[in-house]
Amino acid sequence: MTEASLRGQWTFAAIGYTTCPDVCPMTMATFMAIQRQLGAAAGGRGPQFLLISVDPERDTPERLAQYVRHFHPGFLGATGSTEVCGR
Repeated sequence: MTEASLRGQWTFAAIGYTTCPDVCPMTMATFMAIQRQLGAAAGGRGPQFLLISVDPERDTPERLAQYVRHFHPGFLGATGSTEVCGR
């Protein structure tokens, strides 16, 4: 994930983690609804949707990718290291 990958189209972003019990899945479900509405209105070329993890110890890139793609195959996930998060 780089700044360049976010250029050229709108991106809806949320902060969360894959083991979040309720708010994160509800947010992802909201993203799905928005994607359906805006994607159809834009002729299939709607905004990007991104979940930024605050739990890099558990949310590996593979786990995060599996989580976001459960909601939609085009959704993106980003995570970092504990150093980036200040731990």
